[in-house]
Amino acid sequence: MSAHMQSLLGFVHVVSDQEHTMDIATKVTATTVELTKFTTLARQILEQDWTAAPSPVRDAVLRLRSASGAVEKAVDALAASASDLGIRSRRAASAASLPNDVVHEIFRAWFALCSNPRSFRVPAVFTAASVNKQWRSVALQSGSFWADITIDFAHVSNVDDHIDIILKRRQGYPLDLTIRGAPLTIWTDPSADRLARLFSASRTIDIQFSWPEMDEYEPDDCVLTLFQTALPLAESIICSNFCTESLLPTGMQLFTLCPNLRRLEMDCIPLEAVDWSLMPHLTTFTTTRFVTESQLHTLCTSCPGLAELSLRDLDTTPNGTIRTMPDLRRVHCTGPNVLQYFGQRSAVPVLETLEIGCTASILVQLLSFTHDAPWTSLRVLQLARVWNSDTAIEFLHAMRHLPNLDELRLLYESDCLVHFFQRWEKADCVEIAPKLQSLVLRQCSFPPSATRALAAFLLARTCVSKKIRRLEIVQEGLMPYETGIFAKWMTPRFEQLVDEVVVDVDTVDLVDSSFL
Repeated sequence: MSAHMQSLLGFVHVVSDQEHTMDIATKVTATTVELTKFTTLARQILEQDWTAAPSPVRDAVLRLRSASGAVEKAVDALAASASDLGIRSRRAASAASLPNDVVHEIFRAWFALCSNPRSFRVPAVFTAASVNKQWRSVALQSGSFWADITIDFAHVSNVDDHIDIILKRRQGYPLDLTIRGAPLTIWTDPSADRLARLFSASRTIDIQFSWPEMDEYEPDDCVLTLFQTALPLAESIICSNFCTESLLPTGMQLFTLCPNLRRLEMDCIPLEAVDWSLMPHLTTFTTTRFVTESQLHTLCTSCPGLAELSLRDLDTTPNGTIRTMPDLRRVHCTGPNVLQYFGQRSAVPVLETLEIGCTASILVQLLSFTHDAPWTSLRVLQLARVWNSDTAIEFLHAMRHLPNLDELRLLYESDCLVHFFQRWEKADCVEIAPKLQSLVLRQCSFPPSATRALAAFLLARTCVSKKIRRLEIVQEGLMPYETGIFAKWMTPRFEQLVDEVVVDVDTVDLVDSSFL
């Protein structure tokens, strides 16, 4: 837990104790006063001479003396406690007497630190509203504090009440809704009606599905069907982990009532469920499925403002008709047919980011975009699955025609970095991509030879005044057991050659490739 979080939580605990502490201090003081009255009266009685009194009276006086002594000790202890409680009360009162606007800013910082819903089962805003009257008032007056809600189907119990509270306290603010483990089967809690109300009140919806057993899949009764309801506020819908084998009932259409939708990530939900003519403002679209040429044509025609497009590939070679997308700035694909669909760089005049697979067939299409003139609009090139050294080097030569390239990313490489950087550092290649500022290497293998080749390349670029300014090396999660882990002790050497070096290899876990 960060120091900022510890400080904020400490502050919460101090203030939450205020009313309880002050109440105890008041009662302790009152008790002390009453007991002091008793000891004063007892002292007056005990000062008298009771030697001639009857035996029962003398026995009673002895018991009174003993009790008075015990009470005096108790009074001393209570007085010390009252002093300590008074100090704590003053501290708590000082914390709780901050102006409302200051408390509001404290809340904003606190809630930002608690942005990961999996780290806190009780949302921070609910904790804040439970501390004292002032904090509750500030929390309830700020509808934006209630606009983030996470529903995790792994931990659902009486969620309907929770949803009702959120819908009441948001004060009209559009929600940012996150759903985890959404079942593709029949469910009961929360109710479909409550979830539908959340969907309709949400600006962003990020939903992760839970794969069912195939004999349990209920397409007419799963959470996905709620996307048939009206979503007047929805600007972004992100779906993930949808079962690749899950089909939709014939005729079911989703997202038909989202007039303000700008971003749609469908994972592998069938595209037949979408009527693109109802999404005229869409600017970002992502699918992990193969797309037909007809579907892509309909998408591009119905959504002329599309700026980002991510898909697996077209399922067949396109017929050769050139399609123009004047606003398209980013394309992600794993096959060659999407580039062939657009035909030439004039069809995508402002394209800045191209994320493609490192294959010979894609290289052919890339070269067709640059055969007659440099491709000047392209700023970022991402090559994924760099598994063939010869192909990687051929892409290097294609980069001669990308004079404004600012960032190169290599993803999921295997034993190609050595040859790639050895070739790039040669005198006839070292100035390729002269404006390159950033080099990103993710999930690549770094045996000592690759690390040495990279260092030599960076030095060569510096010697010709084409210095790389930023280097990022990331190895995380599961990777094949034969992967070479980057030697972090080499980081200082790279920091001599590059202005900014980011290395993240702490979470990599090498496993047999059959598990990947």
